[in-house]
Amino acid sequence: MIKGKIDMLLNRRYEKQINGYINMERILGHYLYTYNLENDFEGLRPINCFESPLLAHISLTDKCNLHCPYCYAQDGSYTRDMGLDEYKTIIDKLGQQQVLSVILTGGEPLMHPQINEILEYTIQKKISILLLSNLLLLDRINTAFLSSPYLAFQISLNGIWDDNRNNNFDLLKTVQNYKRLKELRVPVIATIVIDNIEIDLDELFSFMEKHNVTTARFGLLIKLGRSKTIEGDKKYAEYVKKVTQEILKYRNSHQQVYFTVQTEYCEFSEKHVTRRTTLCEAGVSELFVDRNGDVYPCPLFKSFKKFWCGNLLSDSMENIWNSEVMNGLRCISLKEMGCDSCNNKCGVWCRGLVYSYTGKLDVKSPFCIKENV
Repeated sequence: MIKGKIDMLLNRRYEKQINGYINMERILGHYLYTYNLENDFEGLRPINCFESPLLAHISLTDKCNLHCPYCYAQDGSYTRDMGLDEYKTIIDKLGQQQVLSVILTGGEPLMHPQINEILEYTIQKKISILLLSNLLLLDRINTAFLSSPYLAFQISLNGIWDDNRNNNFDLLKTVQNYKRLKELRVPVIATIVIDNIEIDLDELFSFMEKHNVTTARFGLLIKLGRSKTIEGDKKYAEYVKKVTQEILKYRNSHQQVYFTVQTEYCEFSEKHVTRRTTLCEAGVSELFVDRNGDVYPCPLFKSFKKFWCGNLLSDSMENIWNSEVMNGLRCISLKEMGCDSCNNKCGVWCRGLVYSYTGKLDVKSPFCIKENV
């Protein structure tokens, strides 16, 4: 979160812990949480957990028009698509708790037969939407929604880690629609999974330059779903370290690109939230709602019934947010992990990522930057 001047205020809520407002803003094409304090004084204790979630991931469907080998969502736990009335009930409950934004996911959310009704209802509630999509079905969206300040996209550049990327029809169509959204000034960010196969990174960067992909986040394979059987964790960690260095080297020599890598070092400097709060948002500032209303701390935990927190269609948000599972995650401290002396904002401390590789919550990340230098 940052404290800054208002660019386009989308929504806000009062957070008594900071005696001020948390804002959802669109600033220079990015969605950001900012805050305005009623009394800007030093006596405030940093936030360890928000009174209610700021963000909710909502899975609309398990259907997808692609078969990505790294998809962690495909864990065999298919349930029917979320019904429109069920979605409205969930959005109403989230709205009552002043949730500021939702991430619509799946599967491929554009395959949901009532995606336009879902978007319309959410926008009417002034809840910001980040729609996770491969964009192959972008034409299914009512074009009027593309001009809404409440709608942004996160796209997965499927196949970009494949040396056959220049002949991948689906990837080229995704890139084409990515450029279309950018031309329409719709906020869009590309995400790229660092696969466990070695490729020519210069060729990858050339492809991205050719198609004007200038903003991207590079993330790690999650050892769930189709990636559950990944072998050679240490070898993969070493490869990720090598790739990270190459991406950062490229970024430093190309000022027009904005690439981020999950494994890069970012120094923590926020004074109104704790560093622990920023390292893993699950149960701290966000939650995940599955297609049948079941709630988990984040999408990475929905494959494990032990992390079930309740059902938002039948249980209250208060009971879910204060469930034993949520509180258990919040109690995992940096000191226990031996991470209290580090000042890295750390994209790999994520407990879901760690659990997928180790089966434990209270251990250091296998991708720890300090452990792998």
